[in-house]
Amino acid sequence: EPYPKPVRLAQDELNSLMNKINIQGSTLSSVLNTLWSKDEVGGATKDSNDHVLLKLSIIGGLVCANSMDFQSSFGKNTTTGLVRRFIFAVGPNEDWDYVDYDIPHEPMMAPYSVQIPTHCWDTLNEWKKAKKGRHNLFEPAIRIALVSSFANHDENITDAAMQAALCFMEWQEQIRKLYIA
Repeated sequence: EPYPKPVRLAQDELNSLMNKINIQGSTLSSVLNTLWSKDEVGGATKDSNDHVLLKLSIIGGLVCANSMDFQSSFGKNTTTGLVRRFIFAVGPNEDWDYVDYDIPHEPMMAPYSVQIPTHCWDTLNEWKKAKKGRHNLFEPAIRIALVSSFANHDENITDAAMQAALCFMEWQEQIRKLYIA
């Protein structure tokens, strides 16, 4: 069976996507939720039956003046799971000098598996139980550790990758105290 085609949705202004999610009756949020954990999703319209098979990553900039502005972008249609699947970063409040970066093209790596040792699940469960509300950051944490280990060509998620992922998610906790959907 062929691998799904990798797709990166890159929007320098993520507002247009968020506006489409917030349209009454929109199913875009649930489709993106499905693509988080599956590579295949379909849907029917009055004219066709659409089906996609892909691996999706979304990269985007969402300009918000404050936490209330953020709330209007991440409206109620994202609170059923989509918001917890995002990684947030906060940029400077004032204008900043942007420098275009030419990303070098690297050949596609052949797929291989990185194992998740049992102790990683134990570490994650301990981390999750240590503070209320961490259940929303559990899955992104393991994914970050997995991607880090894959990028380092490790056969297993390393303890260093696991600890770095948990530190990263603790940073996410701090951001998410202010920016709430």
